[in-house]
Amino acid sequence: MRQGGFSTFVAGVGFTLITFLSSPTQAQDLVSTSGHVHPAALHVEKLGGEVLAVLSNRSLSGDQRIAYFQGVLTRDLDIPLIARFVAGRHWRKANPEERRAYLDAFGEYVVKTFSARLGGVTVGRFEVVGSRGIGKTDILVHSRVVYDGAKPLRADWRVREKDGAFRILDLSVEGISMALTLRKEFASVLRRKGGVGGLVPILKASAT
Repeated sequence: MRQGGFSTFVAGVGFTLITFLSSPTQAQDLVSTSGHVHPAALHVEKLGGEVLAVLSNRSLSGDQRIAYFQGVLTRDLDIPLIARFVAGRHWRKANPEERRAYLDAFGEYVVKTFSARLGGVTVGRFEVVGSRGIGKTDILVHSRVVYDGAKPLRADWRVREKDGAFRILDLSVEGISMALTLRKEFASVLRRKGGVGGLVPILKASAT
């Protein structure tokens, strides 16, 4: 598994993710085309307030922030769905024991990788520029992220309601999908190792 490309992408996604979650978002920013505020907007507002409180709390250590963000990522990312997408055809070929081990290792890898980046990030400015339905079940939220006078980054969030809660399925930064990037990064390893069973020890080692 190549680390360079993914590490760079994680840094960009990490900044965008924490800025999105920690920016106070006005409900009207996520008004749907029908003129009604989508419930996803209320979820984002509540989540943003929670994260902003943590970032503003100077008494928290870096480790405490990381621990908090691990909880946020576990709760708000649909990790099982992302894991299955990343594995592709190898998921269908895996037996139940391999699937369970892979889901556990993938979840730990993603949560620890992203939370470590989020724990020390500085918040920039975030702007929601629109949202729309995609497919039968998902909402795509369009946003821009601005920091340190740099060119704004375009970030698109794919969100789905599942079991009464909203989960993030994917984040695209400047058109580059988090889920697709992970899938490409793991593809050669999955082929070389013969499936998800061979990927598990590599994910575990990378998460430590």
